[in-house]
Amino acid sequence: MAAAADRPFSLACAALAACAGVFAWGGRVPHARADGPPAVHAVSDALYVGMQAGPDLAFLVAYDFDVLVSSRSDGISIGPSVSFGFGGQGSAEHGRIQEYLFAADFLRLRATVLQEWGMRVTLLFGAGMYFTSLIDQRTQAHPAELPDGTPVTVTEHFPGQQVPGAMISTGAGFDWYWDHEWGIATYLVTHVRVDEQTRIEPLWIELGVGIRLGR
Repeated sequence: MAAAADRPFSLACAALAACAGVFAWGGRVPHARADGPPAVHAVSDALYVGMQAGPDLAFLVAYDFDVLVSSRSDGISIGPSVSFGFGGQGSAEHGRIQEYLFAADFLRLRATVLQEWGMRVTLLFGAGMYFTSLIDQRTQAHPAELPDGTPVTVTEHFPGQQVPGAMISTGAGFDWYWDHEWGIATYLVTHVRVDEQTRIEPLWIELGVGIRLGR
């Protein structure tokens, strides 16, 4: 039981350590030119690792593809984004323990709010779907009452289920290029469920850190 309780804390520490390590490494990369490398590219893609929060902490891998649809100075781009969360240990209170959670924004808009010295800060807006696998779950026995007021002890059973659904997404991103093509990428996104599923959290959060290739 102690090991299970320590797992969310360990996942959070690992993600924070990864963030610190990537930024420390990026800080050692020399920037010889005063104006720095370009912050906005015609096409770019990024691969991330991180954590997913909701219904509990889980491991995360993610990918996005980005195409510029405006001038570089405006920095508006669109493209798909996918993520895969796994390895979490949730509570069976509402039958929400997930084996995995796959989420895809079929179209995600990135609006640049700041670009300087190879750095790009963006606001993210997307829409798409998710697909999750819920394992067979039973709650601990607990007291309840029948409609006539008779006290009973019950155990709730939630069968295994594969659940698709719709979602919208919003968040922010930060890219920092150390040359014309390669850079550090981070993002923080909240996915909001927009369907009637009751065994899926109404929202969940993703934090990712990785590498972006711009062309």
